[in-house]
Amino acid sequence: MLNPCSNILQVDPNNDEANSFMADYHFMKNESDKAITSYQVLLNANPHHFHALSRIVEVCCRNGEIEIPDAYLA
Repeated sequence: MLNPCSNILQVDPNNDEANSFMADYHFMKNESDKAITSYQVLLNANPHHFHALSRIVEVCCRNGEIEIPDAYLA
């Protein structure tokens, strides 16, 4: 499933569904940097994406990077 999502993101980097899937995949695999990047893409495109907001807060708190979600909570 990752290869089709990667292909979609190469054509359309702002595809919410593919970005969300990839971000959740990286989140579950504990690949924090990749997950944070994917959640930031989602939140930059749609600041009201609650799932991405809750996940980026969780990932950043786990990593001690509490300054990253502050930009999306203001």
